[in-house]
Order: sequence, then structure tokens, then C-alpha cells
Amino acid sequence: MSREALILLRIAIATMEQQVADKIKQQLIEFALQIDCEIDMIEIGNNFSALENKIKNIDIAIMDYAFLNRNKANLGKIYKYNTDCLSVPLGTPEGVICTFLALRPGGHLRSADEKLELHRLCSIIVKQLKEDFKVLQFATKKGLYAISINSILYCQSDLKYITLITEDGRKCSKVGKLDDLSDKLPQSFVRVHQSYIVNSKHVCGIDKNSHELLLYGDIRIPFSRAYQTFVMQLFQNGMFGC
Repeated sequence: MSREALILLRIAIATMEQQVADKIKQQLIEFALQIDCEIDMIEIGNNFSALENKIKNIDIAIMDYAFLNRNKANLGKIYKYNTDCLSVPLGTPEGVICTFLALRPGGHLRSADEKLELHRLCSIIVKQLKEDFKVLQFATKKGLYAISINSILYCQSDLKYITLITEDGRKCSKVGKLDDLSDKLPQSFVRVHQSYIVNSKHVCGIDKNSHELLLYGDIRIPFSRAYQTFVMQLFQNGMFGC
């Protein structure tokens, strides 16, 4: 990867055991050297407020059992500020891991396979971050646009034209069908209606009464009854950002 596109991982380490923290940091350094990425390692100790203040900018939060157990009543609340953050219990006994399932743990670091698992989780984040550099080339009558895929809120069709709507309110339209876009978009984009494809990362809620997905920015996108079961399964599986 070129230096211009160097990936930065931001990882919080919440443990009071300095020896454990140092071991994790060494494993992260080894990963960074292998992949050619940078890692910002933030030692939280047992300071829940520190994690709360930084969670918006954290990719992976590694938390030992003492930290999890002490702060379990509040942990779920902070993840609404960054639903992409992977929560990773460290050395937590198997018998009590279910206590923290509400955090949707992305992995579990145990001594037997700790290094391999940590590198696997880092690889997941690197892959996601690389998508930030991907663009969709969208040719219209006015010209060829290079649109950041992650900035696209949703795609809409009115039978003749397809329109992309981005975070900054930009709209780009051309003659075509939604099916023409399907192969060009990542799996985070899902069909929820004959006329709509939605970027699931921008969904913050579901209105079951009106059959609408709620997007950040007070945007509502209808989902049809034909897609209702599919949409609810995605929601239950944590596919949406909400």
C-alpha cells in the first residue's frame, strides 16, 4: 500500500495489568509491520470515562474481565456513538462471556490463540478502512463523477433514472436501473424496496408502523412488504448501524 493511503488503526486497551497491556502492544506492532499500517494504541487502564470520551474514534476496544465486570452496566450505552467499534473481551472466563453479549463482541482473546485472533480482528478493520478509499465511478450526461462509496446514503430509482444521494446532499442521476449498481457496491448496500438500495452503515433505526428505515440526518426510506422479513433479519443480525 502506498504511503498516501496508509491505514491507521485506533485501538483501546483496557486493563490494569501492565504486563498484559505490553504483550498486546507488542502483538499489535508485529501486525503493523506485516501489513504496513499505523496503529494508535490508547491505554485506558480501568478508566471508563477515558473510553467513553474516545469511543467515537476507536476501531477496536480490548477489555479485560475486571474492566468489563466493573463497567458492564454502562458499556452498552457508549456503543451507540460508534457502532462499528469491535468490542473484544480479553481473558474473560468462558462461563461468563454471555454476560457481555449485548456488546456484540467481535472476538475473544484467550491465551491459547490470542495473537492469531488479535491479528484476525485487526485484518477485519483494515479491510473495512480500505473501503474508505474506494470510489464509485458514476457517468452522467454532465460528466464522470468519482463518488466515495461510504458517503452514499442511498440509491433511488424512478424506473428511468437512478439517483445517488450522498451525505453532503449531492444528487447524481443517470439513465439506468438499480440492478446496474448492485455489482459495483459492497455488501453494506442492501435492497429494501423496488426503488431503493440503502447504505446500511447510515441506518439508525426502523419505524415498523410506517415501514421505513431511519437514516442519520432525519431521512426516511420506505421498505416494501416484500422486503420486510429480509429487513428485519438484517436488523436482528446487527447489519444496520443502529
